[in-house]
Amino acid sequence: LRGTGFSKHQGAQATSADSTAAVTGANIFAGIIQCTPGAARAKATDTAANIISACGLTADNDSHDFAFINLATTASYIVTLSAGANVTLVGAMTIDPYVAGEDTSGSAMFRFRRTSATAGTLFRMS
Repeated sequence: LRGTGFSKHQGAQATSADSTAAVTGANIFAGIIQCTPGAARAKATDTAANIISACGLTADNDSHDFAFINLATTASYIVTLSAGANVTLVGAMTIDPYVAGEDTSGSAMFRFRRTSATAGTLFRMS
C-alpha cells in the first residue's frame, strides 16, 4: 500500500578518520558513519551536549538512530566506541569488520537518547 511505510531523506554518509579522532555530533547526525581503520581503533563519542545540538534533540527522550560501518577486512581491526562527556553507554560498543568466512557483520546500529539538556545514553541496537 502506498503511503503506509516510513521514509526518511538520507544525505551522504559521514567518514570517521582512521585515527582515534572522536565520532562527532555531525557524524552521528549524518545517520551513517563509515570508517576504514588501519588497525584496531578506540574512538570516543562527542560530548552529549554536542550530539544533542547537532541532532536537534530539543526535548528529553528525543532520540536519533545511526549506523556505523567498519570497512576494514582484517579481523583484528575492531572499532570500539567510548563515552564522551555526559554520554552513558549501554551494550557492546565494538564494531567488528566484515571478514569473509567469519561471523562478523561489519556494521552496528545505535540510538542516542537525550536524557537532559546536557546528557544522553547511547544504546547498541544491533
